[in-house]
Amino acid sequence: MGLSSQSTEREDNIVVKDLRGRVFGPLEFSRRDLMAVNIQRGRDHGLPDYNTARRHFGLEPLTSLDPREFREKTGAEVEDGVLKKLQSLHQDDPSQVDIWVGGLLETHDSGPGDLFSR
Repeated sequence: MGLSSQSTEREDNIVVKDLRGRVFGPLEFSRRDLMAVNIQRGRDHGLPDYNTARRHFGLEPLTSLDPREFREKTGAEVEDGVLKKLQSLHQDDPSQVDIWVGGLLETHDSGPGDLFSR
């Protein structure tokens, strides 16, 4: 039966340690952080910032990275501490958030958030 009868894990925004340092195997000389690679790949390919992408897909852009506003506009289930760190890191400017990071933070129990669903 295997995969046909097993439940999947809950969708979330948590990135496990193996994806941050061992995704390409133990024999690779320099460890790579898959999350950093994804962010850089988006920049290299000219993807827009998170807020610009939301606007493009007809979603209401954020005016702040305040946890209340983020949850209200995205329906995300993210811990306050994560959003407060994001707010501090980007000086409360949603246009400085990378599309991959913002989209991942919108994830909720039932799957991807609005941005990645569109």
